[in-house]
Amino acid sequence: MLPAGRERLLLKLADLLEQHGTELARLETLNSGKLLGIAQGLEVGAGAQWLRYMAGWATKITGDTLALSLPPAAWWARSSRGTSRC
Repeated sequence: MLPAGRERLLLKLADLLEQHGTELARLETLNSGKLLGIAQGLEVGAGAQWLRYMAGWATKITGDTLALSLPPAAWWARSSRGTSRC
């Protein structure tokens, strides 16, 4: 799927989230015991805003990386730091 298609899907999902926001907030309230206002504001409202924000990034991220201007001695590598027990 092309990035523009992903953007359209995320924007449609945000629209649907707002369209059915009251019903989803009530379900979230029944499911988790949150106050209805918190479920509407944080779960539904902020969720729709987050989806719109991420939809914008779908056409902005190209997978390119920047060339480092640091000398090779300044690079770092991952290494383990001891062991852990579970």
